[in-house]
Amino acid sequence: MDSYLTIKDFDFKKLRGDVYIYYHTNNIALSPLHDHNYYEFIVMIFGSIKNLINGVETTLVENSITFLRPRDMHYLYKDENDNSNFHFVNVSVSNEVMNDLFVYPLNSYYRSLLDGPHLPVTVSLPQITAKQILTVIKELNTVSRENNDIYKASTRMAIANIYFENLNRNELQLEKRTNMPYWLHEFQQKLIQSDVFVRDNNYIYALSGKTREHLSRAYKKFFHKTLNEAVIDLRINLACNLLQHTDMSVTDISFESGFYNLSTFHHHFKEKIHYSPNAYRNSNISSDDK
Repeated sequence: MDSYLTIKDFDFKKLRGDVYIYYHTNNIALSPLHDHNYYEFIVMIFGSIKNLINGVETTLVENSITFLRPRDMHYLYKDENDNSNFHFVNVSVSNEVMNDLFVYPLNSYYRSLLDGPHLPVTVSLPQITAKQILTVIKELNTVSRENNDIYKASTRMAIANIYFENLNRNELQLEKRTNMPYWLHEFQQKLIQSDVFVRDNNYIYALSGKTREHLSRAYKKFFHKTLNEAVIDLRINLACNLLQHTDMSVTDISFESGFYNLSTFHHHFKEKIHYSPNAYRNSNISSDDK
């Protein structure tokens, strides 16, 4: 595959909804390698199917959920001689909903879990949990659209529960697989608080009760990034939220996010987001006005 296309956003306004749900049973309309400019998740109900994602071949297996991001290039397929049955549900989620989920500073942690890894998060589910998620998805189709406020609140609560509960579940599964020490788990839970990761490095390191060298080695081993990289990711996610949802100046946002040098803030922001802070704010204003 040496070419790909971007599947444009569904006209969610025309559909009068915030989600688009599609069920696949034993057939799938194969598309070219593609990405989207919206989020989606796939719940595998029965059987399995291949997913070539960001250049890596993976298999979506029964009782699993995979969270795809706009940047993910992928396509779903079956091997030519594989005649086994499968059943999955695909849920596309409007960018408006996802932006609303990450308004609050604490939720920037979940955005980093979702958007950070090279491959999208895939979570193994207990069968009863998979069935509960399917029930929630079916109920989304029954929510009345006559009262827009009730509809928006209901869909956002449902989508938030699916995302946040399963991103947490994935973190717990990772900790069990890697035998992460409990003190490091506790440290991470403290670190993701917005009143912590904006503090200076001395304060952050002291929270662990370990030496800098011990903490740095352990963090890199279990989270596959340095502690400094993790802190910067959290701060940039907070800055994105503030740029989208407040009228604060870029300078004030820099300090509020834990960057006490404006040029350092601009450097890390452009490195992570590929926009300047002002360009990022303007692009989101333009999207909201459409």
